[in-house]
Amino acid sequence: MLLLLLSVFVSAVTYAVLSLIAPQYESETVIAIEPEGATSSTAMDQAAISTYIGALESSFLLRPIADELALAKQPEFNGALGPVDLLHAARRAVGLDNDGGGANELTRVVTALRDSLDIHGTNDRHAIVIRATSLDPVRAAKIANAIADKYAAMLAQEAKSVQMGFYRAPDAPKSKAAAPPVAHILSKAVPNAVPAYPKKIELSVVAGAAFALFAVAWIVVTTALRGLPKRQPEKPSASHADAPAPKPEPLLETKPEIADEPILAENISEPVELPAEPDDIASVPSAMTHDQSTAFTEIEKLALRLKAQRPSGGGHRTLITSESEDVIPYEQALELAKVLAGCGAQTILIDWSPSGKGFAKAAGVEASVGWNDLLQGRATFDDIIHRLPGSRAQVIASGVALPYGGRKLDADLLNLALDALDEVYDHIVVTGRHNEARALFECIEGRFDAGITVEPNGDDTSSPSDATTFLSFDVTDIDILHYRRPEPPVSAMAQRIARATRARELAVQHA
Repeated sequence: MLLLLLSVFVSAVTYAVLSLIAPQYESETVIAIEPEGATSSTAMDQAAISTYIGALESSFLLRPIADELALAKQPEFNGALGPVDLLHAARRAVGLDNDGGGANELTRVVTALRDSLDIHGTNDRHAIVIRATSLDPVRAAKIANAIADKYAAMLAQEAKSVQMGFYRAPDAPKSKAAAPPVAHILSKAVPNAVPAYPKKIELSVVAGAAFALFAVAWIVVTTALRGLPKRQPEKPSASHADAPAPKPEPLLETKPEIADEPILAENISEPVELPAEPDDIASVPSAMTHDQSTAFTEIEKLALRLKAQRPSGGGHRTLITSESEDVIPYEQALELAKVLAGCGAQTILIDWSPSGKGFAKAAGVEASVGWNDLLQGRATFDDIIHRLPGSRAQVIASGVALPYGGRKLDADLLNLALDALDEVYDHIVVTGRHNEARALFECIEGRFDAGITVEPNGDDTSSPSDATTFLSFDVTDIDILHYRRPEPPVSAMAQRIARATRARELAVQHA
């Protein structure tokens, strides 16, 4: 309906603009030029037709006709008298038209008269058409008839001179004079009540239809550029037909099970359900207040939270970063993507690094082309999507560094690419270091469903930021989560060294 209304609007505007143009009328006279005394009509050669047309458009013939019809008093032939319509006046106001410059009046009128003529031979080359255009239909017919009559009279005068022995065609043999040509008027011009230009209704309809076709083509092209069709709803866990075939990679060695060891994606051979979510996590609403902000310490709980928040249709976008530049969130992002994929959700992890220094190489991911190459038009989704080693998740490396260090990001292009992934994957996890993630979040105006910040390990002196603030931006309708990295386990050898060191220090003190 919107497209139809816009097409009607374009047609109406076109009609209004064409209404500013004065209507022009055409009339034509047809003449045949043959040698005097010819008994049958013969086709003229092209050179002869060009010669006759040149004579019909010559100033020698047009000047007396301009005087007879007083064309110098008509603004359409004498621009010095003023514009003939509103469009002409507008063009003259902006300097796109003038009154003929410094030419004298007679030259100006003859030039305008010649421009109003269309003289050409017929397809069978048996006749010549003299077509005149004017703002007055009667004047158009008079001009066409006057030219034909004037030229016929000139040829008749020449034929008479030949009969009296005063004329011979230049190309005729010296021994015999050639028969001079004479003009026969086959049809006289009559005033035409219907203007030849502008065809306001026809052109308005054409303009509206052309706009509609262009708009439809634009919609088709922009839809095709998304590159990835919608995921089939009846097979939410199946790989999409347009997604690139995963490259065969050896699975990581399975660790021996240890009591109380968290379930990780590397240990999962079939889709499994995570343990039931604790009551304190399940009861936390998506928009938490400052006092209710919770620090998550297990990747499985984060995965459960994201699965619960995912809408029924489309993908769920998560940005995982850190509170400061010196904390690198890559390890947690990789583990989160593996856990989500191991639970049967179609998951893709994006290595966001405009500088090209992401986690790809360390994680064993093909890093020659990636997300940055897609944004620069050097690669397609098929080229950059790979299987995350040891997991069912898919991954996109950062690729070659962006120009200017990614300081000139195209928000529309970023949103278009992320929207395409939304149509295919259940979870889109984007990870990057603090400064680069902040630039991305600001560029696309926070178009994420969840934001996860990785807190440094150590003591509890650093408190999580407000749940309504993410990367120093005030946010709404975004699930803000915090993950505090656990302290690394202390080995038995390190404990023995620490005890020996403390004993030596006590011995020194007693001594």
